Amino acid sequence: AMEILNGTKGDVIWSPAVTIPLGIYNSSVTVVGLLGNLLILFLSVKYNALKLDAVSLLFVHNLAIADIVTSTMVILPIAVTCFARKYILGEVYCFISAQLRFIPAVVNILTILAITSYRLRLLTPPYKKISRTAAKIIVAFIWLFAPSGTIISLTYKSKSFFYPPGRNGHSALIPLL
Repeated sequence: AMEILNGTKGDVIWSPAVTIPLGIYNSSVTVVGLLGNLLILFLSVKYNALKLDAVSLLFVHNLAIADIVTSTMVILPIAVTCFARKYILGEVYCFISAQLRFIPAVVNILTILAITSYRLRLLTPPYKKISRTAAKIIVAFIWLFAPSGTIISLTYKSKSFFYPPGRNGHSALIPLL
């Protein structure tokens, strides 16, 4: 008998025809994400390769850092799970990953909002730049604000129960609200 996970038959989920292409795709995204963002950071710091003002460059660096976190904490574990054809990263990482995976996405969204606001400020009267110090404060606020949803969820309503792998190797972290 097949197990049902999220309405999908378990044998289909862990089929090599599905997991191998997904593993290759996620591995490729991880490698490209890491290399691309590390290159942006390295080349822009060492060789001033990006011709941007200091504030815009700080925001671009912040996007690159958030993308590196996403590549390593979210996408790479998906690739590992696909190649293993079951979840092998354990209960602790499962819980941590479930709680933290949205933080870099929120950082990206808020940083793009900051870039847009900054550019709008440059294009509309009184055409004022913000200082690099003010931009650093904005970036710090973004990183401090991003985990607030996770903190609220953990504080008020989220109880998670880890179901260890079953007959077909399925495991799940189920939030109980």
